[in-house]
Amino acid sequence: EQLQHHPLVVWEKHGVFAVGETAGAAFDLADMAAKSVSVYLMCRAAGFTPEGLTAADAARRLAEHGPNRLPEGKKRSAFARFVAQSLGVSR
Repeated sequence: EQLQHHPLVVWEKHGVFAVGETAGAAFDLADMAAKSVSVYLMCRAAGFTPEGLTAADAARRLAEHGPNRLPEGKKRSAFARFVAQSLGVSR
């Protein structure tokens, strides 16, 4: 039930459990968390305490730059998707 609200759970000394739409998405989430922890620990070792943005900073950046979104990629035709799936090509 808890995983409905949290796609990544970390158990101290036991490991990580991640949920995604695909196995690849779950592995990517766990990998991103591992890299984030690595960066956090390097910052702490260097004497910094990462704090993130304040709500005011986030609101200012949102107003100034808009939402943090990547542009949508080109849509492939049904035929192109069929050929890619037939050949086992994911992109």
